[in-house]
Amino acid sequence: MIAYILTHLWVFMEMLFLDILADAFLIKKKSGSRSKRVFGLLFLTMVMSVSVTLFEDIVALKLFFDFLLVYAYLLYFYQTTLGEALSVYVINYSVIICIDFIGVSGYYYIFGTSENMPMFYLMCLMVKSTELGSGFLIRWFWKKGGNAAIRSEGIRALFPSFVIIAGAGIFASQFLMRTQTVPVEVTVLMAGMIGLNIFLVFNMLLAARVELEKNSLKDAARQTKMELLIYQNKQELYTKQGKRLHEYKNQLLTISDMLEQGLVSQTLQYTQGLTGEIGKALERIYTNHPVVDAILNMKRQEALNRGVNVNLMCGDLRDMILKEDEIIILLGNLLDNAIEAAEKCESEGMVLVRIVREKRQLVITVKNSYAGQLHLEDSRLMTSKLDEENHGYGLAAIQDIAGRYDGTFVVKAEGDYVKATVLIPDM
Repeated sequence: MIAYILTHLWVFMEMLFLDILADAFLIKKKSGSRSKRVFGLLFLTMVMSVSVTLFEDIVALKLFFDFLLVYAYLLYFYQTTLGEALSVYVINYSVIICIDFIGVSGYYYIFGTSENMPMFYLMCLMVKSTELGSGFLIRWFWKKGGNAAIRSEGIRALFPSFVIIAGAGIFASQFLMRTQTVPVEVTVLMAGMIGLNIFLVFNMLLAARVELEKNSLKDAARQTKMELLIYQNKQELYTKQGKRLHEYKNQLLTISDMLEQGLVSQTLQYTQGLTGEIGKALERIYTNHPVVDAILNMKRQEALNRGVNVNLMCGDLRDMILKEDEIIILLGNLLDNAIEAAEKCESEGMVLVRIVREKRQLVITVKNSYAGQLHLEDSRLMTSKLDEENHGYGLAAIQDIAGRYDGTFVVKAEGDYVKATVLIPDM
């Protein structure tokens, strides 16, 4: 009975260690309260305990089943991808294997094969407590330099570590269970593997942090550039308005003079011409959000200068859930990509923009004409631009912003058009 209870306790501590790592490397969803996470961990513990019994002799199947459970848990409570969830699982499993092996090796070195169950249970409790402590240490180390989800570089750096440590750990654990003895060669081998694993894990952390800082600099540079363009656009607008006020004053004097001379029909014709010019001059989009207004009007003028027509359909966007810097990055990237693609069309380029609130969602759709073949991979647009790194980063930045709010970003082909859609819950 005691062994049964302690087994569940140890599995729960391992799941808690997993959650600590997830909290370090991933971004929590707003909907995942602490009570829900505790319930999720308890449920995960129960199912994991059953899997230990079911797949005791089939290690590979147990690992696969365990990962599916972990992935479901992380997907529910954190903003994650399959690769990121696998990375967290890899770190979790590698650290557990390493510390478990050290603990078991120490126990058999001191007590041999004698059945000293109280000391064995105490050793297990110390091992699991050490794992939790290492989890808190990793989380502190990571958050000290700024939060970030694990990206591609971290995944690539981590896979060699996983293959080595997981393979050696499985071998060692199976060997121990069957022989209950630890040869010196195995101990030396595992010590070397542990050192290599620690080196690769921290190398992964360093690479991911460098990538985070690099992306932050790109965000800041793009935001600064866009804010400068918005300021210049407003300055140009104010200058034009000043000139038009002066022109309108002269035009009113002209109308007054023509009426004094009794030239009614000529005055009517003259005012009709002025009405057309005024309507054209004041043809600007207004959404009740100054940043959105500035970006849309600026990008539309830029598109017209490049021979691309832009059709805008926007609702009332006041009190939008997105922050100003997120709006600049998201709309800036979407419109830049659409205008550039439409400009390459032999016929007249067209960009259709729709930003509305519907069904408690913010819907941003940018649809543009496209010349050539669209390259899609796993529902993601593959860049063909010369500046591939920055363009790829732009798409990743859109995906990242959508993910912050549990939203989605999808790009798909519709005939001769490319349609990019961003859906963000707007509670």
